[in-house]
Amino acid sequence: MIEIGRGGYAALIGGTVKNDGLIVAPLGKIGLGSGEQVTLDFAGDGFLKVALPTRDSAEGEGALVENAGTLQAEGGQIVMTAATARQAARHAINMSGVAEAKTVGGRSGAIVIGGGDGGKVKVSGKLRASSQTASAGTVKVTGKEIALAGAKIDVSGETGGGSVKIGGDWHGAGALATADTLAQSQTGSAASLKLEYARGQVSDACHDNRLNLRIASSF
Repeated sequence: MIEIGRGGYAALIGGTVKNDGLIVAPLGKIGLGSGEQVTLDFAGDGFLKVALPTRDSAEGEGALVENAGTLQAEGGQIVMTAATARQAARHAINMSGVAEAKTVGGRSGAIVIGGGDGGKVKVSGKLRASSQTASAGTVKVTGKEIALAGAKIDVSGETGGGSVKIGGDWHGAGALATADTLAQSQTGSAASLKLEYARGQVSDACHDNRLNLRIASSF
């Protein structure tokens, strides 16, 4: 277990990065990053940026960045990112665990997962940026190929639902990269994604391709 004080930062950086445990940073930021060059911005919005794909090879079928454990940054930010090249697709990120950035003290949380220009991203775990007392936060997932395998995303809010952006901004516009493959299973059929919201609106869930979207009252 890694526990950071309020408003602190935790960053796991390397060629390949994997978390199987518990990392807690209330009102702070947690970053998992893969790349030859890494920039940490503690004061601004760009907390963790990576550049130049790593020369390391992930073991077996493993991803460059994996979270099979739990990341908790209530009122803060969680970033999982890998530098990849479009011409050399790689399994960039595997999110099978839990990432929580719930609203606390009026501060909404954010979860950002970016696989880069050539990154394959798989999300089969739970992403929570919800709030029981205020407005919820945001969840963004981008990459060249994105697989949502039973992923559960919660952006429910008592006074306002948060936003979920998968593969790009609304209709592929904006600064987010657009996925070439979105939520497609190995059998070729569409994958499913559960979103939960209350007293608000979940927008920008996806813009294209095959995605079965189901709004659930609970997980």
